[in-house]
Amino acid sequence: MEGGIAILQIDPKKPPVDALMPDIRVDTADAEKRLRQFLQENIPQLLGIIRFYVVRTGLAQGETVQAVAADILYEAISEALAHVERFDPMTQPRAALHRFW
Repeated sequence: MEGGIAILQIDPKKPPVDALMPDIRVDTADAEKRLRQFLQENIPQLLGIIRFYVVRTGLAQGETVQAVAADILYEAISEALAHVERFDPMTQPRAALHRFW
C-alpha cells in the first residue's frame, strides 16, 4: 500500500480478463454432484424455460417445440457436465447453466 491507497497487482502472464479475477480452484467432483442434484430437481422448469425461448424465437412451432427444447436441454446438460470445472461454486447452478444454451 502506498500513501494509504491499495495498489492493484496485475499478473502480466494472465490474459487481461483473468488478471483481475481471483484464481478459484473448483472441486470438480463437488461441482458435478451439485449440478446433477440441481438438474434432478429442476428439469421440468428448465424445459419450460427453453420451450418458451424456442417458441419466442420462432425456432419451432406446434408439436415440434417439445422435441427441440428437449434437444437443446440435452445438449446444454452434456456441455455443462463435460466442462464442470467452469462452474463457480459461488454461482447459482441455474445461472451457470444458462451459459450453455
